Amino acid sequence: MAFVFDSSKASTGFEPIPVGTELEMIIQEAEVKTASTGTTFINMRVVVRDDVDQPYKGYKIYHRLFFTEKTEGIIHGFLKAIGTPEGKAFDGIDDIKNYIIGKSFIGRVGQEESKGNIYNNISSVKESKYSTVDSGQPIDIYDDDLPF
Repeated sequence: MAFVFDSSKASTGFEPIPVGTELEMIIQEAEVKTASTGTTFINMRVVVRDDVDQPYKGYKIYHRLFFTEKTEGIIHGFLKAIGTPEGKAFDGIDDIKNYIIGKSFIGRVGQEESKGNIYNNISSVKESKYSTVDSGQPIDIYDDDLPF
């Protein structure tokens, strides 16, 4: 594909989503990391869902879930928001990381400043109004299911 540069079409990037906006989101990627303080956390790349009628489709926001005694309520609230069944047991933080990928929720958008730039974050979460997108688990399709 040919491409011709036109400086009149240049953009400096996306404008931040306004604070307080509630959007349907899906967890696209997750990674376990350790902060400089030694605190373990899950770093998530969350995407504004494009299968729901809403603004900002496809925007990406990074969200961190820290694992400390003080954040236990936040962790349970997050797991509730993504539809985790009551009593579900996890073998550890890696198990949680694998479980949350592909799950959806409603996120309230916040903002933070870093190195002179303003970035969106997620200030709170609640349960999605829509079903969660399949997280990539295999499904069985039989010949009888096919229309041809």
